Amino acid sequence: MTVTGEQTVRGTTELTSLRIADSGNLIPPQGNSLTMTVDGVERNIGPGVYSGKIVLTVTPQMPRRFLKLDPELFRTAILIDNHKFDRGRSVPAAILSGTVGDDGADNLVLRSEGDNFNGVIVSGDSKYTLRSPRITMIGDGGNDFSGFGAAVMATDQAELTITDGLIDTQGVIRGALFVNGNAKVNIFDTRINVRNGVLPADFVVELELGKMKRVPWQMGVTGNARATMAGGNAEVHYKRSTIRSEGWGALSTDAPLERVRILVEDSLIETTDSGYGAFAIGDTLQTFRNSRFEVADVGLMMAGHGSGTFTDGTVVNSRRFGVVMFWYPRVGTLRIDKKSVFNTASTAIQIKDVGAVIVIDDAELNPGNGILIQAMPDDSGDAPGRIPLGPLDTTRPASLPDDPAVLVSIRNTKLTGDIVNGRTEDGELRLTLENATVTGRISTTIVSPATDQKPSAENVKLIGEVKNQYTATEHPNGLHLNLDPNGRWVVTGASYLTGLIIAGDASITGPDGEPAKITVNGQPVDAGKPGSYVGAIVVSPS
Repeated sequence: MTVTGEQTVRGTTELTSLRIADSGNLIPPQGNSLTMTVDGVERNIGPGVYSGKIVLTVTPQMPRRFLKLDPELFRTAILIDNHKFDRGRSVPAAILSGTVGDDGADNLVLRSEGDNFNGVIVSGDSKYTLRSPRITMIGDGGNDFSGFGAAVMATDQAELTITDGLIDTQGVIRGALFVNGNAKVNIFDTRINVRNGVLPADFVVELELGKMKRVPWQMGVTGNARATMAGGNAEVHYKRSTIRSEGWGALSTDAPLERVRILVEDSLIETTDSGYGAFAIGDTLQTFRNSRFEVADVGLMMAGHGSGTFTDGTVVNSRRFGVVMFWYPRVGTLRIDKKSVFNTASTAIQIKDVGAVIVIDDAELNPGNGILIQAMPDDSGDAPGRIPLGPLDTTRPASLPDDPAVLVSIRNTKLTGDIVNGRTEDGELRLTLENATVTGRISTTIVSPATDQKPSAENVKLIGEVKNQYTATEHPNGLHLNLDPNGRWVVTGASYLTGLIIAGDASITGPDGEPAKITVNGQPVDAGKPGSYVGAIVVSPS
């Protein structure tokens, strides 16, 4: 078959050879979509010579709208809708092998080398299981806020389980898993690997939801594909799995119009070249149990009221930061407990221009730069969070106040490093030590960029890299330290506070074990006695 002009494919057609001239084009009948497969592999329809088993599949259009954007016309190898394998709206010719039924598929093999094509969509109130799927998608996606082009998508009220799977994608916003609506997804013993695509030479940065083609550089990471995207009211559970992304992020949430919950157990979360392990925004909680992070830039980013929990021996190994919080007056709660460990080349926990609740309980933080917790102004310039984000502006739990304070509780833990508040113009940092020891400086500070260079899209790694000048604050907010019984502070250098409570059986000493030197408004006080103080407080080794 030779196509030299525009030609309509009236119905599904099988060929053994096809030539499309530069002036040629194949189109479906009005109200339909057209998909081409060659030897079972989905391909873009365009000029070229094709041979083998060629199938041109005509399917009814499946429009889906994200927010107020134009509808996107979905095409998929397999559509499971309301407990049925909908062959009429699917492209069965794109199934290389495996058996597909109404409630599950076994040993499914799919391969796409075209753009904006989905592998599996599970919708309606379906309950479906993919057993040992092998899905490869190479080519660009259309919108990873809507799942347009995702390898696997679950939406509406669907419940999907994936076991012993392998999902591999490469392309701009060509994600592996998309979950939204009220869908629930369980993923066991599965490997996910997502690689970046190549942006066009005329690419223009767009930050509007649904139009992003790469991660905003103001987040300090690079990349144009994220492995998991969950929104709406989704629930996702990973167990004994690997979630790997070359850039951007491995576990992402966005546009959570209600609440999103992600649980990861006994798994590996990895970003290889750049990116975060996880991102929580809106009313989102991501929980990690007995899992490991191997990340290029950040273990977890928290924004817009998002929360995260690291527990049951979870280990974060990061080539930059452990947790970064930003956007809106307040984020949610960060918990690090039950023998979890953070090994970071830079700051363990960084808070930018927001309030937060942080609980560290029986855990270990090992920051390479000696900074355990850094509260600071936003250093990302025109950050995307400064623009209107539509529905995200309303996705905050009703019980969460907009208190700009950073509330930190350290319990049953011994930590070495500094805890500093450099955003005293915007909010205070309140630190409580409960049966815990901190060896380092606890102080207000003036924050400045680490270098004279300004962060930019070409040099995103400067985001978050700062230096501190430990000094008293000129602003009404500061740093309040509460030493509960058995709370111990081993002060290693001059530190500046605005509030201090020393309970009975608490202590403040220098590294030599001698009581520290404390002055309040220039007057010395006895560090060895309980007391409560407010004012210009200076604490230093004796």
